Amino acid sequence: MMKPNQLVLVPPGVANFRSGLHRIVLASQKEDAVALFWIGNSAEDGSLKPFTHCRKPRVYPWDIVAENLGKGLFQSAPEIQIDEPTNRQRETVTMRKRYEANREILTSLVDPETLSAMLCGGRWNSNIKKAATKHLIDITTVLRLLARFFTLCMDVHWASEDRYWVKGKRRNIKHKLGRPSMRAKSEHRPSAVGRNVTEDDKESIKVFYESLENQSISQAEMYRKYEENFRPNKVLTSADGGFKVSSDATESFITERQFRYTLAQVTGQLALLQAAAGKRRIQLSHRPALGSARDRIPYPGHTYVVDATVGDIYLVSSFDRRRLIGRPVIYLVVDAFSSLIVGLHVALEGPNLDQARIALYRAIADKSRWLAWLGVSDLHHLLPQGCVPTFWLADRGELHSKGSYGVQLELRTNLSIAAAYRADWKSLVERMFGILNTHIHWLPGAVVQRDRERGTRDCRLDAVLTLKEFTRLLVRRIAILNLTRDMSQHLSATFMTNDVTPNPLGFWNYGIANKHGSATFLDHQAAMRKTLLQKEAMLTRYGVLHQKIRHTAPWMLEHPAVQLAGFGNQLPIKLIDSPDDPSTAWCLLPDEAAMREVQLQKQVQNYRDFSSEDFMEMSSFSKSLGQDLADDTADERLAIQRASSKELEQAQADTAAANRAAPVSKRAKTTGVRANRMTETASRGMEEIKDSPALPVQNSTADAEKEIPTPTPVSSETQEYFERMSEQLKSWTLK
Repeated sequence: MMKPNQLVLVPPGVANFRSGLHRIVLASQKEDAVALFWIGNSAEDGSLKPFTHCRKPRVYPWDIVAENLGKGLFQSAPEIQIDEPTNRQRETVTMRKRYEANREILTSLVDPETLSAMLCGGRWNSNIKKAATKHLIDITTVLRLLARFFTLCMDVHWASEDRYWVKGKRRNIKHKLGRPSMRAKSEHRPSAVGRNVTEDDKESIKVFYESLENQSISQAEMYRKYEENFRPNKVLTSADGGFKVSSDATESFITERQFRYTLAQVTGQLALLQAAAGKRRIQLSHRPALGSARDRIPYPGHTYVVDATVGDIYLVSSFDRRRLIGRPVIYLVVDAFSSLIVGLHVALEGPNLDQARIALYRAIADKSRWLAWLGVSDLHHLLPQGCVPTFWLADRGELHSKGSYGVQLELRTNLSIAAAYRADWKSLVERMFGILNTHIHWLPGAVVQRDRERGTRDCRLDAVLTLKEFTRLLVRRIAILNLTRDMSQHLSATFMTNDVTPNPLGFWNYGIANKHGSATFLDHQAAMRKTLLQKEAMLTRYGVLHQKIRHTAPWMLEHPAVQLAGFGNQLPIKLIDSPDDPSTAWCLLPDEAAMREVQLQKQVQNYRDFSSEDFMEMSSFSKSLGQDLADDTADERLAIQRASSKELEQAQADTAAANRAAPVSKRAKTTGVRANRMTETASRGMEEIKDSPALPVQNSTADAEKEIPTPTPVSSETQEYFERMSEQLKSWTLK
């Protein structure tokens, strides 16, 4: 017969039951449920102490538990005999407020009906949260109280004592505290006797390792699992029929150091390292790399390697340096033959195809306009224009898409996609990122390490660079790399004979002149049209309009298409935002081969100090300010609207009452509007005279000589209307 507060010993191997000692906290045949709370592996092991875990008791069907008890698969265990600790403060513990609070919490939760509703009715979380809120404590504290109650024989008084497990007996110190002078190895007593590893140990370690489902766990975890399964144990029985399983200290066991050494000997060091690393990490970092990234690259412009990464630095806004805008995304394009960095793009948006298009454009376009906008035109000779490559090499990112296929068709090039987790295919650009990071990590606001130690200064507080300033620093650093990087180890006999300068610029210039026989260099407009995204815009009499952004130019004053748009004939055109100057765009009109330059209609002050990302960030920020304005003024606006609605409702009610009191036909109501207006004006003037203070009388001869105007005769219809109005007013007054 099952009953609450009964101990049950579950052996290993029973499906859906954890082996060890359980306590029945709920046994309801009506609910067809038995709730078991796991206490430990045996009756006297270390896991019996409270706070070991505070999990919810598991609920099982009544028939399954009863069947296992009937078959003898589950055994009833004797109750744990726990002596009361000799706590010198236990006499006053029952008088504390904490004791009463704990007792009140447990009393409200461990009632049989409440416990049944919590475990079987799905009210476990809600009742615990309610108790925690009522007593202003954490939910974990309530769970620990329940775990302590289930462990300590379901006794409310024992579970309510906070210091029950604290030993209060004072020690009688007779020797010097600290580490004893007689040292011993870890996990060994000074009197313990070790032993050598036998053949049986080797075989058991081999079988244990092969049986592991996850062989990538640490060797320390392996040793703990091995010790649980293979350490010699003994079973002790008591006079009352109880028993416990404990380790046999009389028989020595191999140490963790012996286990590690034997495991390496049995399985092999390589197999252990491969299992710990995994196939993906092996392919990425531990696979033999016998080739070179420059193999089968015959000339400059044959292969451009493209990649993007998040910069290890925080930037500030150009419009307000007090505001952080996060970390930038850096695109690099490197020539595989000469290691020349032919393209750079820094953006705030995450890696996407639109930003990758700009990186491709930078690689094959003339950089004079862009360098002039940055203010570093003197570095133009160190950042030459790249030719159209034969191959682009990229990872499985934004360029591995249908959108990039159109770019390749326009440029008549090929896109090579690297295999997954094979960064060594793009080692040239990956190495460039590493070199640039060594420079970035010395800048203010740089992220030096992923995990920040507590107490160290937040690197974000040191950010001082804007996006344009950071781009300018990277351009200077790349110019230095193109000029000074040592390429002497890649010099061939032909290069030495022709006195080629051993740097990326020397390799590039010599290769373009002597190795690449058909290098194609695009002009500025062709590079934009073949790589950048063309947007749909409208040509109006106000200029080029795209998403509420207007561009204008002096040539629009005389252009027939703009003049025709003034008569309502708006013309759809193609628009390309210039990546070289954020205030500039290029539009392509129908029936025209050349693109026309247009400028932003509203220029901000010092607009050359801002990038296109800054304008986008400013636009987003202004939208948020507008939303904040709407939220802040919503209450007052609604109050004014409610007042207007009430006034309108009152006016409607008054008018309806007047119509009911003295009905007037539609014809009579719509005739004589002008006379009504004159009467309203005259009556309003008389009211103003009555309300105004009395003015002093002026005896002016000129005023006396003025003739009094003769009143205009009133028609009979008007006179009838006035009479009806006066009667209506009298009726209102009488009411």
